[in-house]
Amino acid sequence: FSTTYWFMGYSGRHRMQLTSLRPPTKLADFKSGQTVQPKVRKYFPDTTYWAPTVVTDSNGTARASFGFPDSLTTWRATVRAVTRDTLVGQVTHKVITRKNLILRLEIPRFLTQGDTVTVTGIVHNYLEREKSVRVSLQAEGVELASGAQTDLTVAKNGEGVVHWTVRAPRIGEAKFLGKALTDEESDALELTAPVQSWGLQLTSALSGSLSGEKADTTQKIIIPAGINPDATSLRIDLAPSVAGTLMSALDYLARYPYGCVEQTMSSFLPNILVTQAVKELGLTPPPASADLEKKIAAGLQRLYQFQHDDGGWGWWETDETHPFMTAYVVAGLAQARDAGYPVDEYRLRRGRDSLLQQINENPRAVADIRAYLVYALAVSGEFDRQLADGLYDSREKLSPYGAGLMALLFARLNDPRAQEFAKSLEQSAQLQGPHASWKSERQEMLDFSSDNSFEATAHAVKALSRLNPKSELLPKAARWLIDNRSGGYYWTSTEQTAMAIYGLIDYLRISGELKPDYTLDVFFNGKKVAEQRMTQEQVANPLPIVVTLGGADVPAGANEIRLEKNGPGVLYWSASASYYTREPRPAPEGSVALNVVREYFRLVPERVEDRFVYTEQPFAGTAQSGDVVVVRLTVNATQDESYLQIEDPIPAGFEFIEQEDLYELKRRPEWWSYYYTRREFHDDRAAMFSTKFRKGQARFHYLLKAVSPGIFQANPARVLPMYEPSRQASTRSVTTTVTPR
Repeated sequence: FSTTYWFMGYSGRHRMQLTSLRPPTKLADFKSGQTVQPKVRKYFPDTTYWAPTVVTDSNGTARASFGFPDSLTTWRATVRAVTRDTLVGQVTHKVITRKNLILRLEIPRFLTQGDTVTVTGIVHNYLEREKSVRVSLQAEGVELASGAQTDLTVAKNGEGVVHWTVRAPRIGEAKFLGKALTDEESDALELTAPVQSWGLQLTSALSGSLSGEKADTTQKIIIPAGINPDATSLRIDLAPSVAGTLMSALDYLARYPYGCVEQTMSSFLPNILVTQAVKELGLTPPPASADLEKKIAAGLQRLYQFQHDDGGWGWWETDETHPFMTAYVVAGLAQARDAGYPVDEYRLRRGRDSLLQQINENPRAVADIRAYLVYALAVSGEFDRQLADGLYDSREKLSPYGAGLMALLFARLNDPRAQEFAKSLEQSAQLQGPHASWKSERQEMLDFSSDNSFEATAHAVKALSRLNPKSELLPKAARWLIDNRSGGYYWTSTEQTAMAIYGLIDYLRISGELKPDYTLDVFFNGKKVAEQRMTQEQVANPLPIVVTLGGADVPAGANEIRLEKNGPGVLYWSASASYYTREPRPAPEGSVALNVVREYFRLVPERVEDRFVYTEQPFAGTAQSGDVVVVRLTVNATQDESYLQIEDPIPAGFEFIEQEDLYELKRRPEWWSYYYTRREFHDDRAAMFSTKFRKGQARFHYLLKAVSPGIFQANPARVLPMYEPSRQASTRSVTTTVTPR
């Protein structure tokens, strides 16, 4: 929601005659008992009413009743109608919601712990006479550093302004309740803003499993010194079956803050498939499935929007078509369609055409890539089986990743060669203790050198679950996947998490892990924090048991987690700690291979003939309200990078300027127009993405306007390859001051 509400001025032209019926009041100091107590306005939706089906009577008349929310604004009602014989019509109508005395509060969209901000209250008087107004502010979650109450005299059709100084010493939610009271009409307004931690967010995670009648484990999770104790949290997930681990992973995918092509598909397709599997097993579907159709509809529309002119998909809407992204979407759309969800067949057909074109235009493409493209064609409809035969003829070039895909491909075709690939997978598995995995040295699908063992093992688990469900490798491979969740309850990235889920879904169907009967005790630093009996009841409702701790309960240092299990069954567990650095200026992190520098500059206007032009000048840390600031992010890389993400938190007292062309530069630097694949402005940060970042140096920028007076912290900016987040680099944090103009 917007924290600023503009009055349109209509009340000055359309006065309510009812006010003239009231007896006149004298302009004098009022007592609190004489003031009118208002209803507190705090609900400000963009849409107040939506009725998808309204049926008229025989005269074409229908009535819909609803209440207006608390916004004082112009509302537009749009009505569209269609008759049984396809006659259509549309009409719009506008109506104003208004008051004669209005209070506006100007607060930032968010605050960072340690900020000091000036909250401004503006009283508009549209009554028939000058009014004495008592203006007050109550604040929760923050500290008022100035008087809470002020008396003003506001002229007819005039406004009065009040300022309060507010400090944000703690993380949480800040709640502001402002009141403007008179003896005739009053107003009250409640707004909230999150107070975020100051520092750079980091994580530490562990995961594992326990089996046997009696088992225990003691693990240490390290929280470094110098962290912010208010912002530390620990999450421990416990599940008696693979289903519970999948639920935890779905939670991560659903909460992921960005939505490229891969992340959009990964946000809803795993949920569809997990919901299908648990229903087949007679289990309770995940809670997210309750509104799954809305998520799927929104995700499908986003994917359609991102489809390229050639029918394929890239990482975002504006980059080049990529074979993996295209195959991932085509296979995903087909699986959503097969699950009963409405998919645009035209979009799917164009995606399949793009896959065929990419296969034909790149006959020497890496075998694993071709295997994935052909597999996507097989999943989505009919295709030329000679493509599968060609892959079989070059099978010696396939990694375990490709071999898993070929096993799934031929299994779908009911081709006996599927068993040949299944046997090959069993022979190439790497065994280590209770684990089995498949090594893949190069992540061809995403164009960077990396260990691809997670995806390869996931495909192998999926293939063996279908072709040889009694394989002794299956529980070992599933356990390897679950025990190596680098994020605790999820894997390294959204793509890796989705692929692991796809593989484990088929194992869930044949695992038989549905009859545990054990007790579990969980200790943290010697204190019991949870005890649970795991039975078929917990499996039937496969939500994980989640233990959360925070603040002083999770101190810096080596924290001990101990799990004690007694009884038959398997326990899958994970622990994930989140914490923030607390140093006043966290040292920049990174390496020579990848680093980022953040700089601020002021844009100073200069009049040239009949227009203003702007020049960049150094920023000393202080701006006046209305000043324009350029944020420049310089990224250095010694090698080509793929799928690069730059994330830059902003100071709370600033707002983004999206229309940069309004500010003509006197001298436009070359880097000003540097290409990024996508740029997003969120309430508290800018995010930029580069699908292909060529080695060397590049500068990205955006504009901010100083709005709210105060002293604000900007957390460190960071850059990372999105599918290798451990390689992130960060800047220092910065403090800025905004003074009134």
